[in-house]
Amino acid sequence: MANAQKPKNLLIRAMSKRNGLFLTVLGILLFLLLLVVASFWWDSFKIQLIFLFMACFVVFFLGVLKLKEPDYSYQLDEDGLIHFHRCGSWKIYWDNIQRVGLVKPDQVTMEQRLSYTGVKLKDIQALADGISPRLANRLLHEQKPLLMVALRHGQLDMQESIINFDPYPLNGKLYRGPLGAFLHRSQALHKAYGYHLFLADDTLDRDPDEFIQLLKQTIETQQKLNDQPTTSV
Repeated sequence: MANAQKPKNLLIRAMSKRNGLFLTVLGILLFLLLLVVASFWWDSFKIQLIFLFMACFVVFFLGVLKLKEPDYSYQLDEDGLIHFHRCGSWKIYWDNIQRVGLVKPDQVTMEQRLSYTGVKLKDIQALADGISPRLANRLLHEQKPLLMVALRHGQLDMQESIINFDPYPLNGKLYRGPLGAFLHRSQALHKAYGYHLFLADDTLDRDPDEFIQLLKQTIETQQKLNDQPTTSV
């Protein structure tokens, strides 16, 4: 039987990153055009022009925000999955991933799906030690939609949805501040959805089902590599 090939290094570019330069340039050009128009008809269309100037600023601001995002949102390499965020990054190793799948609002009926791909870890210690407090704090805010859905479906109660800043004990170590709060939140969301990490659809470059299949194939390939007996020369 042929040996399994090592997972190739693959970069994922977020859909939300697209058109950043276009929107930035468009905002500038529209602003300049409105300056010319305003020099002739400011007195007659003052209110309308003010709203148009505001629209130009919004277009420009959206473009700048997209340009500030990392060039790539994920990297799949031989060791694991890396997530790049403007506030930092995290990495989880393939052998630490227990399961990946679509995130459902109700684990009983399994109807619908949320716009996230879920990742269940075997051990969150590596994540706790590898994520920065800044990124952990940011993810707490980005996960609010998940909390609202869990509350609405009775997967969590109100107390569990509140940010918990108590120290989080893990293997004899206490994680405090944003890291502790993030770990408490990860456990709460795991109770609600069965996953510890949630990858938003707009951070992907393909259909979520295709991305999940890619992760599963990579994990399976890595497992075969690890199971291969070493041969001496």
